[in-house]
Amino acid sequence: MKNFFSDMVASVGGIDFTNNGRYIISREYMNVKVWDIANTKTPLQNICIQESLKSKLVNLFENDCIFDKFSITGSYDNSTIITGNYNNNFHLLNMSTGLNTQYELNFKRNTISRQMIAGKCPPITKLDTHRKTSVVAYHPLKHEIAVASLNCFFVYSVWYYILYF
Repeated sequence: MKNFFSDMVASVGGIDFTNNGRYIISREYMNVKVWDIANTKTPLQNICIQESLKSKLVNLFENDCIFDKFSITGSYDNSTIITGNYNNNFHLLNMSTGLNTQYELNFKRNTISRQMIAGKCPPITKLDTHRKTSVVAYHPLKHEIAVASLNCFFVYSVWYYILYF
């Protein structure tokens, strides 16, 4: 169903090729899409990053946050996608299973994680659009990621979705 915000939230804010060159991963405001470059008519996967934002689109538009962009990149072995979000959160997405795990950055050295189940994402009780993880990077040879929020960046070793700080 199209509405006033349909084109804004469907605007691509980040895009990257997987290392094997077979897929393109793209980040829209609320979704990540995985495309096969041999068949670009429809995405292979459409993974909702934050379904709860649908109810907040008017407020996000009034504050110009609906135009925020979040980078996206894949791991060197094409197994994982990383992208940012609000509330100092970032998401690791498993390419083969579609598993979406959300992590929250904090300075206490204890990263909070939770599984995001499609269609059943927990509602956002307090949305902080100033604390956003808009820049992410995956190491070209290792399962290590760098994520940035505000004036800080964090480096994590990723191994089967267990983060070691």
